Amino acid sequence: MSTDLPTCYTLISADCSPTPRYAVFAKKTTGPSLPLAVKIYAGGHTLELNPVSSGVEVKANEKVVKVDNNKPYILSEKDNVIQYIIVSKIGARYFVQVPVLKVDLPLYW
Repeated sequence: MSTDLPTCYTLISADCSPTPRYAVFAKKTTGPSLPLAVKIYAGGHTLELNPVSSGVEVKANEKVVKVDNNKPYILSEKDNVIQYIIVSKIGARYFVQVPVLKVDLPLYW
């Protein structure tokens, strides 16, 4: 994806149905090594991936969460029956899945 984006969030992809289920926004950042920040709204939840000096900060519903290599973060109901968002990290690549919507987003920094 080209990083010719403004520094404010811009809609990249969305469900255009009468009752939208997801939206993906991105913006250009000032960091040369990590040029994009991403915000995802899906199933009533928010996920943000923002570049910081130590890599990428991941927030789920406004709370910073830890995503380690090969150990995904799963935003789900208490009993883990319904998984809303899954964030995986492999090397410098992040993968976001929204199983209930069948949406997969590979994010490369």
